[in-house]
Amino acid sequence: MNGEDKILKSCPSCGTDYKFSSDRNTWVHCDNAGCPSRKKREVTTPELGTLAICSVRYALGRQTYIVDDVCEIITKNWGGISDSDKKTIKRDVRSEMARCMISEMDMPNWSKLLEL
Repeated sequence: MNGEDKILKSCPSCGTDYKFSSDRNTWVHCDNAGCPSRKKREVTTPELGTLAICSVRYALGRQTYIVDDVCEIITKNWGGISDSDKKTIKRDVRSEMARCMISEMDMPNWSKLLEL
């Protein structure tokens, strides 16, 4: 099936036609720079906390660049995270530390996060 066989779809925000990418076998959003759905939006406090918790849980126990990235991003955005989400993040980190699931090379990153 190629792009011509697909039913044409339009962006609900601006009406511009989506393009079908046959190499990815999916629809690609319109390239209208003025489309409201393409504009960046601010992440709300509850969303930020959810993203932070999920990111920490993903990164815990890994020994890759992701630990450094997650800890750096969370540190930069710490002020926007709710107190209850901060407690959850710290609880999760402490739990993994207690289980000895954090590598020595990542321990400084996680320790700094606990000091926030």
